[in-house]
Amino acid sequence: MKKKILVVDDELVMVNLLKDLFVENGYDVITAMSGPDGIIRAKDENPDLIILDINMPGMFGCAMSEVLKEIERTRHIPIIFLTGFLDEEDAEELKHELAGHCLLTKPFDNEELLAKVREAISK
Repeated sequence: MKKKILVVDDELVMVNLLKDLFVENGYDVITAMSGPDGIIRAKDENPDLIILDINMPGMFGCAMSEVLKEIERTRHIPIIFLTGFLDEEDAEELKHELAGHCLLTKPFDNEELLAKVREAISK
């Protein structure tokens, strides 16, 4: 059975890029364009992994992950966070805040992302 990945990002280009990458590598992909929609999709679809943009209008990815932790059905789902707006100091602070989750910066290396996906799903 294929593993299912939920991609949550407010940029359609990024959503499509990630969807294509994951489908080409044998994953089922569902998408959401906002934090609130991502929460609904996570509860309804029970994905094996969530790829989550940090900087989204309306609800930051960190806030979405906090909501997911409070829901019995979704609290176990691993999350890989993506962001495009970090210097080294911000990245270190964010990594501390996101303890236990993976953080990659955009632009990312496809092979590195796929390796992180495989690692997160296999846990």
